[in-house]
Amino acid sequence: MNIFLDDFIIFNDMESHLLKLWKCFEICEVFGININLKKCIFLVFFKMILGFTISKEGKLLDPEKIKAIVNMLSPTQFHDIQVFNGFTQFYYFL
Repeated sequence: MNIFLDDFIIFNDMESHLLKLWKCFEICEVFGININLKKCIFLVFFKMILGFTISKEGKLLDPEKIKAIVNMLSPTQFHDIQVFNGFTQFYYFL
């Protein structure tokens, strides 16, 4: 599961997906987290969501984001380092 602010994604194989989805809903209920079903997407086989490409092969990094990081100029000032850090932190824990 990846969580980003008020969105989350559950990555699984089809065999275990329903069980893990159910556990996620139970945890949301325990902590009083409301889920807006109109905004939910289930059984996504290929889609760009929260900076990831979701496919049958698993989650893949967004090639455009990787290209942006690779093509960034070397940071020369403190603010440039902060921008670079913000860009790269997203993919640090993958």
